[in-house]
Amino acid sequence: MSDSDRGILRELTDPPEGLNIMQKDPKGGEVDLTDDMARKRVFFTDGRKTEKSKDDSYQEIDAKWDGKSLISEEKTSRGKFSRTFELAPNGQQLYETVRIDASVYSGKGSGPQVYIQYVYDADQGDSR
Repeated sequence: MSDSDRGILRELTDPPEGLNIMQKDPKGGEVDLTDDMARKRVFFTDGRKTEKSKDDSYQEIDAKWDGKSLISEEKTSRGKFSRTFELAPNGQQLYETVRIDASVYSGKGSGPQVYIQYVYDADQGDSR
């Protein structure tokens, strides 16, 4: 497994403590996600060409909207994984669901898919 693949797997299985998400375009063409480790992920949903970055702190990712869910299908040198972001019905939490084909990282033909769900609470502002 390459260092890049290890980094991606680590990012998927060891999430940040906090996220800042901003929809740049009212039509939904760009969604910027910045985590508490200063990594920025830019999700393009308008078909815009993404650039491959060698810098782990900035990545451009193809994505699409499925109703109110933002979905990305991403690739590594060993296979594919996906991320789905959706707001909870109460609007106070964000769900991130990661789907990884386990066989990709185990090196064994076909195998089960692993689903991991993270729940982020909305920032309630400064309580001072």
